[in-house]
Amino acid sequence: MLNSLIKTLMSLSLVFIFIFSTMLFAQAPRMQWHKGYGTNNGEHIHEIMQTSDGGYIGIGQTSESGRDCSDILVVKIDSSGAFQWQRIIGSKNQFDVGICVTEVKNGYIIGGGLFKGNQQRFLAKLDYKGEIVWQRTYENKRNGMIRGIDILPGGQIVATGYKNC
Repeated sequence: MLNSLIKTLMSLSLVFIFIFSTMLFAQAPRMQWHKGYGTNNGEHIHEIMQTSDGGYIGIGQTSESGRDCSDILVVKIDSSGAFQWQRIIGSKNQFDVGICVTEVKNGYIIGGGLFKGNQQRFLAKLDYKGEIVWQRTYENKRNGMIRGIDILPGGQIVATGYKNC
């Protein structure tokens, strides 16, 4: 009797999981809007998130004109995709890249890598208008990059990434 009940519950849960997953993935979502922003060079957005004002912020890189180099690109748009601002951060003739972004009180924390002799781990805070509040590189003898950011309840920043030793 107990084995029969367990088998029935397991088959019901499998049916529920199947029905639930087919409802979620039965059709591709409909595109609501499509916009393109950046410069006249090649852009790559590595991460995007919805912001507390209902808009979106994306971070990635933009190619420097005529060079095999890039700068960090941060773009802010509103909920309908209308451009609000962009910020380009980097060193001329170097390979700088933005990887991650998160919202904090009064702005955003961005992370990635800035080239200063080699690629250094990089964090910065931008205000809600895209102005740099502070920025910092974490130097090492070889390449490194920030690849993830989280904010603890007390406001401390936890950053993950790599550092080549």
